[in-house]
Amino acid sequence: MDPVERLAIQWGTSLCYPLSSMSAHVAAVPNHQVGRIAPLATRAAVAFFGVFGYELDPTKLDPDERLAIAAQVAFYKEHRELFQRGRFVRLRSPFEGDGNEVAWMTVADDRRRAVVGWYRILNHPQAGPERIPLRGLDPAGLYRVTAWPPGDDSMASRNALVRGGDDLMSAGILVAATRPETAARGDFQARLFVLEAVEGG
Repeated sequence: MDPVERLAIQWGTSLCYPLSSMSAHVAAVPNHQVGRIAPLATRAAVAFFGVFGYELDPTKLDPDERLAIAAQVAFYKEHRELFQRGRFVRLRSPFEGDGNEVAWMTVADDRRRAVVGWYRILNHPQAGPERIPLRGLDPAGLYRVTAWPPGDDSMASRNALVRGGDDLMSAGILVAATRPETAARGDFQARLFVLEAVEGG
């Protein structure tokens, strides 16, 4: 299924069913229903929040895509318990405003780990910085924030800090990119942020 369509589907389905009961697969492109060509990382970043899998012909993938899929599977396996059994928290609805941005997160029961998903459907010139306040964290805790997919872009580097749970729930994750990065990303963007509690928090 197309990841853009899945944003609304998974949001709505999660109101009644846990993520562990929701199949969420990375499909081939162009999508067979809408013809959309979404990046492989975006397709995975949506599908991670469910029972993750692939619905495509691996023999048609190039070597870089195969390496990317291996990294996606490893990332999912590392965080599978959190994706499937963490508390799902809705942050920005696809049914409000223009529906162009969606954000959600899963939080471990002990509040020491979380994964945040942020999605922008259509790119805009000079979109400007935005913040997404998080929920469900330990306000007295300290969290190391890392971005997925890994990279040295401004969105990753601006969030690659140890931050307090109270700060993350009030100021939030910074969603911003430089002008060249914004142009290079194009439509159907996705970014995940992994939060892990550190000692002293």
